[in-house]
Amino acid sequence: MKRALGLAAVVLAGCFGNAVAAGGVALVGAQFSQPPYNGDTSLSVLNNMRGGAKLVLLATVDSGSIIDFDRTASAAKLKVNYVAKDGRETPAPGGDYSLWPFATVGKDGKSALVEIHFKSMPPAGVEGIHVSGQLVLTTAASLATAQVKDVPLRKGEKFTLGPAAVEVTGVGKPRLGGNFPVEVRMKSDEHFKRIRKVEFFDPKGVPIESSKAGTWTMGFGGVTSVETGFGLRRQADRVTLKAHYWQGVDSTDLAVDFRIRRPF
Repeated sequence: MKRALGLAAVVLAGCFGNAVAAGGVALVGAQFSQPPYNGDTSLSVLNNMRGGAKLVLLATVDSGSIIDFDRTASAAKLKVNYVAKDGRETPAPGGDYSLWPFATVGKDGKSALVEIHFKSMPPAGVEGIHVSGQLVLTTAASLATAQVKDVPLRKGEKFTLGPAAVEVTGVGKPRLGGNFPVEVRMKSDEHFKRIRKVEFFDPKGVPIESSKAGTWTMGFGGVTSVETGFGLRRQADRVTLKAHYWQGVDSTDLAVDFRIRRPF
């Protein structure tokens, strides 16, 4: 079931609005840069040698926790218009801007920062930018735990961990280095993204220090494959796995509607 939440704030004339209320979106940051010479690293502006703009949005939910940002759905539901001096609006070409693929979620899970990047300054004659539509977030009602015992750490081993069907794809030295001598790689589907944390225990029930070593996501033919690596402080032939995962997962649409004036 999808939830739709209303507008929290509107930004006009290049000024930022008040703090965002629960269940909405507000513009909380903006950066515009126009280097005098395109590509000249010695005259880059705001660490950007090609110029452009960045808008930072704060999305807040009134219930549940934010666990992910749906970039594809958000891109389809957002409208970005250039506003001329006479107030007329024209759609910004899709190639002019993009949503940053990752959102930064706050510690309490109630808020997230989402960025819109423009590859160059708005063209001449553009007075401002109008963003409207919806941001789409994946939210969850609560955390749950699941445990699977006596799992052999060997390639090809399959088991169910909370909401996800998992297969061990490799055990050995870390592919990307790091501080852990052993890396366990697991393959699953998109449900693995609902798992917030995985803990490892040896056959005696003693915790094995671990850390997530990276996640790789691939999609083909509408099917999503997720591979995650875990670094382990010590080797174990068999382990007990404990997963902390999100339940009550839902899609939440947040209304967006603000204008910001081009500063120069």
